[in-house]
Amino acid sequence: MRNIETRSNKIGPDDEGLNQMLTEAAWKNAEHVLRQWLPALIAWRVTSHRASLITWRQRSCCALLRKTSRTKRRRFTDG
Repeated sequence: MRNIETRSNKIGPDDEGLNQMLTEAAWKNAEHVLRQWLPALIAWRVTSHRASLITWRQRSCCALLRKTSRTKRRRFTDG
């Protein structure tokens, strides 16, 4: 059986510096992504919500108009 050298799990001074550098880079990247995309995402969400509200209102108004026109027709044909 061969003796395989494995690296210990202890973090040395070099690893701490590298880890801190990678963490800072990840945070800077996340901050950049948020600053770039968050306003666009919020604007998209607001406009899509508004659009869904408008279509809901249009649908309910159209349904109401159809219903009233049907009742008017029935009244005139019955009497």
